[in-house]
Amino acid sequence: GWMKLLNWLNDQNTPEFIETSEDRIAPALQHRLAELGKIAVTKVMVPRPLIMALDADVQLRRVKRLKSSKMRYFPVYKGDLDKILGWIEKSKVIEILNEGRDEARLEDHLQPVATVKDSAGVSELADIFLNAKSPMAVVLNEQGQTAGIVTLSDFVELLFGFDVEGPTAQPPVENPLPKNYEI
Repeated sequence: GWMKLLNWLNDQNTPEFIETSEDRIAPALQHRLAELGKIAVTKVMVPRPLIMALDADVQLRRVKRLKSSKMRYFPVYKGDLDKILGWIEKSKVIEILNEGRDEARLEDHLQPVATVKDSAGVSELADIFLNAKSPMAVVLNEQGQTAGIVTLSDFVELLFGFDVEGPTAQPPVENPLPKNYEI
């Protein structure tokens, strides 16, 4: 199952990192996931107040500010964040906007979003992301309300220790290289 996860991650435009055999990488991944199992999903999620999401009822021409966003995917909700309908890729929204059709609706272009309980451990995200094929998972509390969102890129960064979003993402807090060192 680990190679399935790695191959799927690779298909999601993540950097090439499948350079080793399954025999060598699977035990390391299982060990890392066991470590991550001790961490609650709530510790790594984007909390509800910080979620950048699109309202399905807002006319598309009003979401032009999204073009400057660094996010690649957005959850789409109806009414409030407790009713997340799915997700949409930023490029798809821009494509729809460029078509210029006033009647275009976000709801017609949504992909299903994964969900995870707030009591879950981070290690459970591997199966959730693999089965859902979603770039994000909505974290639900016991009442079924949205507590936050965990992105696939954050999960991969946690799992493998590198940033999959590339130069547009936040820089790491500590730079491991000396200041005068250039790559």
